[in-house]
Amino acid sequence: MSATSAEHQIQRILVVLALIALAFAFHFDSFLQMDELLNEPVTEWEGPWTIAEDGKIITKEAKLPYTIDGPYLGKTFTVSMRLPKAFPNHHTAIAVDTSMCSLLAKVDDELIYSFTGPQNGWKRPVYGGATTHFIRLDDRYEGKELSLIFSYSSNNAFAGHIRPVL
Repeated sequence: MSATSAEHQIQRILVVLALIALAFAFHFDSFLQMDELLNEPVTEWEGPWTIAEDGKIITKEAKLPYTIDGPYLGKTFTVSMRLPKAFPNHHTAIAVDTSMCSLLAKVDDELIYSFTGPQNGWKRPVYGGATTHFIRLDDRYEGKELSLIFSYSSNNAFAGHIRPVL
């Protein structure tokens, strides 16, 4: 038997051993039990929402999604609602999608979240313009006024859409 043949034989044996070890790992992994996540149902914060442009109320009793008429450049839109007196669960967080804008979140004028986009406009739309922000709501905010403030620094097809808050 040549040296090359012996090396190939050793390589084959190692590959077979590795495959056997992998098969055992898959077999024993199938018996592991995972605890279920303590997920609670997703709640859509339907509102009613009040929408204001630069402090002037555009509409009351609005349901999201809502599309604002442009142009948007340099404008600020505030979307607000009274939070429920009891949240659906503890450690509540909301998901807010923005379209090519900066976002401030306030509860009774207390700033709880801030995202600042480019001040000179968005050079390129980002994945359809959408960015999802997860904002934590403490239990102490129950029954208070939530305000989401959208500030636009560009005019494009992705701006001006206020998506549902989850």
